[in-house]
Amino acid sequence: GGARCGWAWGTRFAGREEESGIDSLGFLSEQDMRAELTSWRAMVVPILHSTGVNTKLLPALQWGVPIVLTSVAATPLAIPAD
Repeated sequence: GGARCGWAWGTRFAGREEESGIDSLGFLSEQDMRAELTSWRAMVVPILHSTGVNTKLLPALQWGVPIVLTSVAATPLAIPAD
């Protein structure tokens, strides 16, 4: 399969998810979330502005999903740059 994207809230793609190739997964149980996240090659988090901890990173970190993220997304969790 191709690349997948699942977060459009607050972006120019909000309301146009399907036509923009963005998956709408809705609420997932922990078991279903783990199955979804661990099927990914990586989680890409291009956050440019933040007001705190980006909790969407926590399950990926917990389950060993590789993450590509900006320094803004990494800072609240004290994730080193290298």
